[in-house]
Amino acid sequence: GFDAGTGKWVFGTPVSDVDTLGKWAVTSTAAVLVGEWTHLAGVFDPVRKTLALYVNGQAQPVAQRRSAWRSRGAIQIGRNVAKSGYTSAWAGDLADVGVFNRIIVPAEIATLSTLLPVRQAYWPLNQAVEDTSPEYGGGEDLRLSGGAQIYAPDLTADPGATEPLLGAGHLVLDGVDDYAATQAPIVDTVGSFTVSLRAQVTA
Repeated sequence: GFDAGTGKWVFGTPVSDVDTLGKWAVTSTAAVLVGEWTHLAGVFDPVRKTLALYVNGQAQPVAQRRSAWRSRGAIQIGRNVAKSGYTSAWAGDLADVGVFNRIIVPAEIATLSTLLPVRQAYWPLNQAVEDTSPEYGGGEDLRLSGGAQIYAPDLTADPGATEPLLGAGHLVLDGVDDYAATQAPIVDTVGSFTVSLRAQVTA
């Protein structure tokens, strides 16, 4: 998190499940830059009993953590939980949160801090020309087959029409032989990738 008193990044844990007894924490030497994305990684080493903090892949001073206890509550992102309730609300943006069940070594952290997602393709699915729906950035278009179609009503001319699922239109499939496909591969499936979409089951 962020320590408003020092203006630094901090990675810490309470000494016990009673928060008022203090905490073990490591504070960064790197200053917080408002308006800029920062990659943070906090590592607990149970053998050395240390807390380590990395800012944009750079190691910060290491601190001791000499006590450990079992937390039984849910993970909280963007706030602290105390007996008095929720505190220290985060003001800003968060992305790409990961929790690992082992120590992540410095070389891995350096990779994680520079590993930004790259969009390979995006289809708004709001129009089709000759059974082809264009890719947003001019890449591989989707060929609509089997009777698949884009539903994109003119809500000005027909105010009573059902609005599209998102934006100006969406893809409609009949569950029998409709589909959409590109002519060439988009991603190398040997590596990692993510596919996201909005879907609505109609039958």
